[in-house]
Amino acid sequence: DISRRGKLPVLVGGAGLYIDSVLFDYRFLPASDPRLRQKLNQLSIDELLNKIEKSGIDTTGIDLGNKRRIIRLIENNGKRPTHGKLRPNTLIIGIKISSDELKKRVTRRTEELFKDGLEQEVQTLAKRYGWDIEPMKGIGYREFQHYFAGQQPLEETRQEIIKSTLDLAKRQRTWFKRNKSIHWVEKQSEAVELTTTFLNKQAI
Repeated sequence: DISRRGKLPVLVGGAGLYIDSVLFDYRFLPASDPRLRQKLNQLSIDELLNKIEKSGIDTTGIDLGNKRRIIRLIENNGKRPTHGKLRPNTLIIGIKISSDELKKRVTRRTEELFKDGLEQEVQTLAKRYGWDIEPMKGIGYREFQHYFAGQQPLEETRQEIIKSTLDLAKRQRTWFKRNKSIHWVEKQSEAVELTTTFLNKQAI
């Protein structure tokens, strides 16, 4: 729709699957059986992984700490969404930074979250909704459960959030490595040159 209006569509950020679903025209699987979903939701992650292991389902590329993704894999008996080729007239640019710089940014972001009242936010949400709902299992929330139970100090909680975020970044890098169409850059000038060259070719 954006292209038809003569504009240039630009997609920035987002999870790997979200971006790929747009770039490669994903065809997702049908909705699951609500009764099966309810039954699987009652199992722990370890129990779900045990079911997967017995079924011989391939877990490559699946976040094994994400219960929702694990359940979806079981529901589909290991089937994955299908997709086509990279959509035409598309330029993909990835920003590459060093591991040290990434750790600095994640640490700084975590510090800012704490200063902005993350501890109080999580405490309020945990009292209202409990720890079992899916949003409370996200990074920056789930790590507080042991802290509020008096089982670990605040600093250890902070470090767990940093580690969880870095682990997520590592999984994201692994995901994007599979896409050979990405042009990885370190400097803004590289991105500008790639984009300018690409747009000039489109205009010819």
